[in-house]
Amino acid sequence: MLSRAKVSIHVGFGFGALVATLVYATRYRRHGGRLVRIQLWLGALLRPVMSTAHRSTPATQAPYNLLLTLTGAGDGLRGGVPAEAMSISCGLAHDRKVHMTDSRIEDCWNTKMATGSKLFDQSKFRLRRISWAGAGASVTIELGLTSYKEYIGTHRLPPDELAVLEGDGTVLGDLRAHLSCALGCEAVLLTCDGFMVLLRRSGRVATHSGMYNGPSGHAEPAHAGIQSHLGHGEVGSVTEAEREQAVKNELFGSILAEVHDETNVPRQSLSSPLLIGAMEDASRKPDLLFLVHTSLDCDGVKIAMSKGAAEGWESDRLVFWPLNELDGIDLPLTPVTAAAIHCLKLRQPQ
Repeated sequence: MLSRAKVSIHVGFGFGALVATLVYATRYRRHGGRLVRIQLWLGALLRPVMSTAHRSTPATQAPYNLLLTLTGAGDGLRGGVPAEAMSISCGLAHDRKVHMTDSRIEDCWNTKMATGSKLFDQSKFRLRRISWAGAGASVTIELGLTSYKEYIGTHRLPPDELAVLEGDGTVLGDLRAHLSCALGCEAVLLTCDGFMVLLRRSGRVATHSGMYNGPSGHAEPAHAGIQSHLGHGEVGSVTEAEREQAVKNELFGSILAEVHDETNVPRQSLSSPLLIGAMEDASRKPDLLFLVHTSLDCDGVKIAMSKGAAEGWESDRLVFWPLNELDGIDLPLTPVTAAAIHCLKLRQPQ
């Protein structure tokens, strides 16, 4: 049931319709014997929509594996891990191991580019391992370097080819040894009036088009001044402690940048991120999962996004889901988002 959809124009033909200047709608769904309000921001866009555009679709959830949750946290970190409670190890030992089929990386990249997806090959951090240390008093992350092209060319292979890489990695004692494991990040963004912000991925993104996620992306080694394993720039002129701090700043700063770039929510309205978990999807692509609050309510987020977001092309719909009704969410979620919600439920704020 919808209410108050501002100026809506439907021109029907073919498989669906074109919708122009549809600004937002409020949907009500019955859950647990009561009506729950769900806000949808549909944008002043001209785009094809199916006849079911305003109805949630029960999700067939893709599998994921949790690499870290707050169940392993000590007393002071059960609400989330701040930057100061994280230690980082960077080095060649954490890089991907070359494989005899590496020529497929370029083939896969060229094939993906030919589909019209908007792709950029840049250096990325590679996650080798993440774990609790000191009886849950801190988190340790081991990072190497990789690229987005290596991610496409190893994780996005057909299942039989991916299985070969994993099998050969197992021989080396690490089934991920030949995989890029490019480290992504995603935010559970919560409004001050108790809603989770979700974005539907547009047809221009490389993966999971049409599914919902939170603001997400990748930390950039270059933003931490790291061009190689020597550290900042091309000379080893910084200490290990300085490099660790630069990487840590980028990991926590990048998720705030993603929130701003994808929603246009002002940086000054965002809280400091808290790490609430880490996961990998079925292809073993890892992501860090963060919790971020905004001092804006739903209307404030809608207004901010309506003014234009730098990376607004990545999504074509904005949805607000009640925080206290996450068990009933029936949107098609990316594996990262499903894992983030899972980790959020395990959080025990103090």
